[in-house]
Amino acid sequence: MHRIQGKESRVKSQESRVESQESIIDTVPYDLSECEAVYEELPGWQTDLSGITTYDALPQTLRDYIAFIERYIGVPVTIVSVGPDRNQTIVRN
Repeated sequence: MHRIQGKESRVKSQESRVESQESIIDTVPYDLSECEAVYEELPGWQTDLSGITTYDALPQTLRDYIAFIERYIGVPVTIVSVGPDRNQTIVRN
């Protein structure tokens, strides 16, 4: 099991801020010898997430983005926030 800053999982929030984007650009591990970040562009989701209450109901592109993050950080994303309210928090088991 991988640990980051003593944690065994990661919370992913603020997806609702990018729900209108056609694509998402995120950094991936980069070559420190050249000190240049590597960017990867992924499809976005243009869907209102605020009413979604289960992980399986999230758009496939968002679930793919979460899987992308999990591959690079080596720990599961266990909580996904789709809005500011407590009932807009999805907990994955």
